[in-house]
Amino acid sequence: MSIEAFFQMIEALAVVAADGLSKQEVETRFGDDMHLVYAMTTTWESIGVLVYRGEISLHLLDDFFSGPITISWRKLKPFFEDEREEQGRQTISEWFQWLAERFEALESVDAPVPAHIAHQDWVPA
Repeated sequence: MSIEAFFQMIEALAVVAADGLSKQEVETRFGDDMHLVYAMTTTWESIGVLVYRGEISLHLLDDFFSGPITISWRKLKPFFEDEREEQGRQTISEWFQWLAERFEALESVDAPVPAHIAHQDWVPA
């Protein structure tokens, strides 16, 4: 991921400040920056496929992005429901949803523990 793409991802995470907005509300809120939302969600979509295909471990990804993926799906779910309805295609962002639901399932069994707590006694080998 390039530095520019990384910073776009960070900007796109601002979407978590908006809770459960419809497609029209998200588009209105982000306007010319809507590409940032799509950059973030297509990244999550691509990573979801890689996890499913076994190219990336779900547990490794959990350490990196479970919070942002789960939160951004929760916030954007109405957006994608509207988009699916509008386009007549239920496969839009299907892997993003699948990935978020995997994290939700994991967290329903074991609540996430922050690394600074879970590994506070860690020392390098």
